[in-house]
Amino acid sequence: MSLSALSQKKEEEEVVEAQQTEILTETFTPLQLLSEWKAYAESIPEEHHLKNTMLNCLPDLLNRDTFEVVVNNPVQEQRLLDNAVNIMPILRKNLRNTQVQMKVRVTVENEKKLGFTSLEKFNLMVEQNESVKRLKDEFGLELM
Repeated sequence: MSLSALSQKKEEEEVVEAQQTEILTETFTPLQLLSEWKAYAESIPEEHHLKNTMLNCLPDLLNRDTFEVVVNNPVQEQRLLDNAVNIMPILRKNLRNTQVQMKVRVTVENEKKLGFTSLEKFNLMVEQNESVKRLKDEFGLELM
């Protein structure tokens, strides 16, 4: 065996080791998650919508390796899901946990409710302000 063959074999072993990904499972706190989430958001100034979504819709730790982000609308949900391939490797590396998973969902409270008939519209207004019902009753108003 020559010295060049030994050095080539060593280089090949180093490449194989680098290709094998190390599984990290460190536990992290919700505060660490928030810190890394915000740091990533601040690092992408050219992505204004994604940055604003990430800064306004903060993650909640569900269990040891899973967090959830509750967004306001389907567009925000899709933007986060589309960019997960960029976000997750950074979070996994910085949190030293390769098992981290992200779930994204649209909040139920912000789903748009629409009233089509006069009664449906009135009931939606009453949900927002009960004084509307009192006004209707006090003046004896009827819905058409």
